Amino acid sequence: MSAAGKTTGYLLAGHGVVLGVSLAVNALSAHALGPDGRGALALALQCAYLLHLVVVAGVDRAYPLALPAPAAVGPAARECGRLVVPGAVAVAVLGAAVGALLAARGGGAAAGAPLPVLVAAVAVASVGLTAVRTAAVTVGDGATYLRAHLLGQATVLCGAVVLAAAGQGAPTAWLALYAAAPLVVVGAGYLRGRGGPAPDAGPARAGRIRSAGRRLLPGALAAFGTLRADRLLLPLLASVPALGLYAVAAAFAELCVVPVQNYVDAHLPRWRDGAVPPLGRLFGAAAAYALAAAAAVAVAGAAFIRVALPAAFAESARVLPVLAAAAGAWAFSRVAAGVVTAARPPGAVSGADAAVLVLTVSAHLALIPRYGLWGAAGAALGGYLAAAVLMAWLAVTAARPPRPDRQAVTARAAR
Repeated sequence: MSAAGKTTGYLLAGHGVVLGVSLAVNALSAHALGPDGRGALALALQCAYLLHLVVVAGVDRAYPLALPAPAAVGPAARECGRLVVPGAVAVAVLGAAVGALLAARGGGAAAGAPLPVLVAAVAVASVGLTAVRTAAVTVGDGATYLRAHLLGQATVLCGAVVLAAAGQGAPTAWLALYAAAPLVVVGAGYLRGRGGPAPDAGPARAGRIRSAGRRLLPGALAAFGTLRADRLLLPLLASVPALGLYAVAAAFAELCVVPVQNYVDAHLPRWRDGAVPPLGRLFGAAAAYALAAAAAVAVAGAAFIRVALPAAFAESARVLPVLAAAAGAWAFSRVAAGVVTAARPPGAVSGADAAVLVLTVSAHLALIPRYGLWGAAGAALGGYLAAAVLMAWLAVTAARPPRPDRQAVTARAAR
């Protein structure tokens, strides 16, 4: 098996662990928090993940393509960490400042003081987790990442059991758990695989990686907005409890996406070198996976919600099939986006994701006020199908050889 295949296998094994843990944590948090608290937790996590994306600034996509690659996870993770430290420090200071300001105001504002601090903590901790994962993908050492990831998921599960047993219904307590778990992964990832020389992380190399990352950042932000706009807009256009119901279903649906993203991340360096499989075979396999995964998640997830979650979450089971179909379409679009990233300039993916973002957000704004979480699910399905079609078209046109007349024009221009 190729190095990329082995790395994919380790990442998929980690996803299997996430699947089991997420089922348990979803049930525990739903019982402890209810739809209202679950919605507040989901909104805080979306804000944290958005901050994390801004801090990383595309380095997670640019770093695996930078040469020379380090020889081990430790040096690569430390270099990735150094590339994103300035942004992480800024977010930590901002979160602490907002929390201190709320505490100084007293009254009801003081009660919300821990929230911005915890949101910033989740964002910063997730940056470290991304550094370890990016390093493992770059050097082809998925085993080290898997071992560290197992510790992190064990932390989440044990913490969730303790919080549920204590009847902890405060979203801030659960948010603190999401901040602590990535730190375990970071510590384990940095301590293992320390051997091997670090690359020359001088200003020139760091500048190249950061510059490439900034070119990829708009596309990453647009993809995040497309994937998460529903959870950011639902509490504004509908209600926080509606977000709680929606977030439970969306958490199951997104299980379709993670294996595909792991596959693309592990194979992107080889695709960049021209080793892209025939698109018919690649897209056929991606479409078959999307259909099978969406059906499996819809059936199994709805059954789990009805059996393991309180009756207040029944609507989550009903909306899950729509969200699972949307997630399958998004998974297919990520395969095509990987091909486009490898074959075209970064602006191509960013422009396509931005167009899909505008379409999806417009649909959310039109449908959520009238149909609530069902409007959000319908808008997501339409937007993700558009992303799949657009990215596939870009990938096919990128792989198509230029016409002879265009080659002649290019040759004459070169002379």
